[in-house]
Amino acid sequence: MRYTQGSAILGRGANRSNYLLMSAAMLATLLLALIVVTPFWVVLKKAGFYPLLSVVVLIPLVNPTMLYAVAFSKWKTIPAQQF
Repeated sequence: MRYTQGSAILGRGANRSNYLLMSAAMLATLLLALIVVTPFWVVLKKAGFYPLLSVVVLIPLVNPTMLYAVAFSKWKTIPAQQF
């Protein structure tokens, strides 16, 4: 059997469709991460927390822990202006 360039990484039969599939899966994962992180970013920012903490949501067991911590902590919000 003869291996072609790049097949040592993915095994026998690696071809362009495998690379395309892996690229699509990575893109879908990044898109899903953005969909999950964005609402947490906005909520944490409005609640007066450091918004970069929203990235921690991607860690599986930290997600519910952080949700409860934010829900039951004192929020440093500014009251809305009265017109």
